[in-house]
Amino acid sequence: MLTALAHDAAQDRAGQCGKMAVRIGTLEGETIIRDDSRLVAVGLPKARSSWRNFVTAEPRGKALRLHRLDGAHIDCR
Repeated sequence: MLTALAHDAAQDRAGQCGKMAVRIGTLEGETIIRDDSRLVAVGLPKARSSWRNFVTAEPRGKALRLHRLDGAHIDCR
């Protein structure tokens, strides 16, 4: 998570999560979502243990689905 804060967004691709324009990057298995100036979310792969990530990122073809612990999700392209 801390590496996401220092991640250089210059190489990230433009995308959209729901109706929000974002930049999407990856770093060491993390999916990093930013808007113009803020870190919006960091999605981690689904945990393989009893520990659960607050946000998980699941690839879905060319899209990406972010899931929260409460079951809410949003698709990013």
